[in-house]
Amino acid sequence: MKKVIIINGHGAPMMSMDNKRILEDVKAQLQDVEIVTLAELYPDFKIDVEKEQTRLLAADLIVFEYPIWWYSAPSILKKYVEDVFAMGFAFGPGGDKLKGKKFIDSFTCGAPEKNYLPGASGEDIEKMALPMKATCWLCGIEYLSQVGTYGSMYYGLDTQEELDAVNAKMDDHAAKLINLIKSVCHGN
Repeated sequence: MKKVIIINGHGAPMMSMDNKRILEDVKAQLQDVEIVTLAELYPDFKIDVEKEQTRLLAADLIVFEYPIWWYSAPSILKKYVEDVFAMGFAFGPGGDKLKGKKFIDSFTCGAPEKNYLPGASGEDIEKMALPMKATCWLCGIEYLSQVGTYGSMYYGLDTQEELDAVNAKMDDHAAKLINLIKSVCHGN
């Protein structure tokens, strides 16, 4: 299997139910995947750049897993990209170290889909992926796909039926992500 690293960019992973469930499903089915939880490693936002660059150099496939917060990635994931994807490493003169790596963007949106339709926020899941797509383009990384799911918030659920519906969405998200990873790793 090719080397897969998942960067868990959830800003509060101990409070996460949706992203945690996705990552648990992935780990149960793909034991060789390395999951790096940024907020646990770097609660002070002082990212060990050399260590994280070394991780990325060893990976064939990079996956970012995170919730959309305020129409963007959480600040810990942004800080990671700002520090680790540095000029001279990921872009710019001599910055070709990630060139040719593959990338999957995996994220959840707590709000229901109706909140992302034109006239609401005006931003759909395709637009949510634009910053990551542009980052990949700049760094010569092959942006393969995205897995995005609306309505992942567990807060305020009143019935077991509502809880089951969200759990089913997260299981579906995880299954899509797992299939994408397997496809990349097995050359399909």
